[in-house]
Amino acid sequence: MNSQPLTHSQTDMMRRRTQLPFCGTFLWRGARVSIRTNSQSVLLAAEQEGFLPSGECECEPEMRWEIVCERLGDGCRDSRDRRVMSDDHSLFLVMGGEQWFALDLETGDGAGFIALAQDEVSSRSHAVEYLLDITRNIATLMRNETGGAPRL
Repeated sequence: MNSQPLTHSQTDMMRRRTQLPFCGTFLWRGARVSIRTNSQSVLLAAEQEGFLPSGECECEPEMRWEIVCERLGDGCRDSRDRRVMSDDHSLFLVMGGEQWFALDLETGDGAGFIALAQDEVSSRSHAVEYLLDITRNIATLMRNETGGAPRL
């Protein structure tokens, strides 16, 4: 087998991620959550969903989420196909269309994708629904597995 040593050059796809431009740090269920995104709608939706703003992103949060948004001209994709998959280490939510969120339950690291409408009002409403789906599933999992005490 022809194997070459791994290098972290510019062609290394795992090292070529672009940092998302917007960041908010919030308190949610007693944990500090950092949310990085490319859409202000997600950060505004977090506050509307009950995340309490807690200052700068420089401190070390218990959970670090990255949520990438894509704007669609005709509104959000069909959200009837919802699935929840979890085990002792991770949670994966499929929220219809190409929307999803994955969370490592041990590290608190999460990543997701959401499709938003072009208009801001619809986008914020859909982002609130997306975050509500995430938080409801995390809270349910934490309650079921720890009797209510957060694992993260």
